[in-house]
Amino acid sequence: MFQVNAARHVTNQQLGEFNRAIETAEGRREIGQAFFEPFKQGRDYVARGRRLLGVHYVEPGAPTWYDKDPDFKAFVIDERGGAIRQIVEGTRVELVPFVIAVLLRVNATEQSIRRFDVLNRAQEKGRARMAEQEDKEVFRMLRNAATDPASLIPPVAAGATMSKSKLAKLFANVEASVQHETSVENLLMHPQDYQDFRAGFDSGWRGEEWDPVTRQEILKSGFFGTLWGANVQLSRLQTPGEVLAIASPKHVGVLSIRIDLNQFDSPDGEFLEYGWTLFEFLAMGVMTNVAAGLMTINRV
Repeated sequence: MFQVNAARHVTNQQLGEFNRAIETAEGRREIGQAFFEPFKQGRDYVARGRRLLGVHYVEPGAPTWYDKDPDFKAFVIDERGGAIRQIVEGTRVELVPFVIAVLLRVNATEQSIRRFDVLNRAQEKGRARMAEQEDKEVFRMLRNAATDPASLIPPVAAGATMSKSKLAKLFANVEASVQHETSVENLLMHPQDYQDFRAGFDSGWRGEEWDPVTRQEILKSGFFGTLWGANVQLSRLQTPGEVLAIASPKHVGVLSIRIDLNQFDSPDGEFLEYGWTLFEFLAMGVMTNVAAGLMTINRV
C-alpha cells in the first residue's frame, strides 16, 4: 500500500511510488485511504521534558559522570609570601540509566478492515506513550527537587487562583539569589491552571505582560506563550494546582541518553499479531538546589 509520511519528508522513491499509483484507479483509491485518519478523542501527547533539561547523548561505553560547578573554598599563600593559590573542590555525580519500554501488538486482520493505516497509527501511539512515560519521570524529579529541604527556593502558597502577585513572588524566589543569579526560563502547569491567564483582567493580568502565541502548531506542542521572559508550558501530566518555575537547563540538570527511542519487530505468529517493542535507555538528574520553585493553588 502507498504510505504517507507523517513528517512530510518525501524521498525520491516515495515520489516515484506516488506518481505510479496516481495513474490507476486502484492506486488512487490506495492514496485516498492512506490520507484517511481515524477520529481521535484527543491529540497525541507531545514531550515537554526534554525542553526543561540539558540533553546529552552518551557515546557507547562512555560513563554517565557529570561534574558540578566547583566552589573556590580556600585561598592558600605559598611559603615565604609566594603566589596565592585557590583550592578548587568539585563534586562528581554518576547517573544510573534505566529502560523505558512499550510493547505494541496489532492483530493481522485489523489492517484489512480499517480505512486508515492501523500499523503506522499503532506505532505513532506507541511513540506518544513513550513520551508520556519519559515526561512523568522528568516532572516527578523536578517536583522532588523543588520540595527538597536542601532547595534554596522557598515554595509559594497561592489562594484559589494563580494571582499575578503570587506568581511574581515565585519568580522572585528563583531569581533573588545574588550568589547564583538564576532566572526562570520555563513555567510548567496543568491546562486547568491556565484558566487564570484566560481570565485576563479578573485575575490581574495585562496584555503587555502576557504574550500568548497564535500559531496552532505551537499550541499543539504545549507551548502557549511567554510571561516575563519565561516559556509557559502546559501538560496534562503535571499535577493540577501545582506550578513549577524552572530555571535555565544549564542551572537545572541533564537528561543523559544512551539509547534514544528505538524499536524492533516483536510479532506473535501464534496469535497472528504484528508487534513492535519501543524502548529507550537513559538517565536523568537535577544537579543544583536552585533548579525549580513550586507554587500550589488551592482551588475550591
